[in-house]
Amino acid sequence: MYGADSYSLQARTVGTAPAPDWTDVSCIPSSTSCSVTVPMGTTQYSFRVMGKNSVTGTQSAWANAAIFLSEAINDGYVIKTGTNYSAKQNDTPPGIRAGEGSGMPLPHWRGILSSNTGALSSVATAVLGAKLRLHQATSGSNFSPANPCVVDVEKGSFGGNAGLAGTDYYQSDLYTTTVAFNIVNTPASVNNGWFEMVFPQSLATAYVGITASPNDHTQFRVVS
Repeated sequence: MYGADSYSLQARTVGTAPAPDWTDVSCIPSSTSCSVTVPMGTTQYSFRVMGKNSVTGTQSAWANAAIFLSEAINDGYVIKTGTNYSAKQNDTPPGIRAGEGSGMPLPHWRGILSSNTGALSSVATAVLGAKLRLHQATSGSNFSPANPCVVDVEKGSFGGNAGLAGTDYYQSDLYTTTVAFNIVNTPASVNNGWFEMVFPQSLATAYVGITASPNDHTQFRVVS
């Protein structure tokens, strides 16, 4: 809101029924930033902010933002070994992998990330933008222009099922955008190892699933 000199911030969890009430978040009203601690185990939550002008008494409509952590049980990495496919969930180390292993036949890995963005269906009618954040656990020595790390995006779930499966390695349908973007090498010395990709409204609308099945998730496949 143009001319705002104070702000109100509220929060609530997303995806529970009945929907909880919005609760006020304690912040300095005149500040344009606020730090919020979210309890461990909370996988999705939303915030809304309202701007106010103390001179004119006008106030803006609520602007909403939702934050989703990836679902450990539905993400991890999938493996192609010869003609066989298997999957490893992210809830056990080493987490998410992309690239190649060692041995014969040579194993090929593709990372899968999954978020239950369909929980937004009850609180949102449009997605105005989105941001993906990934933490890089390696030095990035295997990144190179000749061997880029690219990402496929599924507006829904690979193979029509959110559960991690070996066949997610190759599944694709009319909701899949292949090679949607590249992951840039982001070692710990850069942004503390956090890679970020910002999507404008046109891409966020195309990528983020907020309706009923089969578009009740958003999944990413990391290919190297």
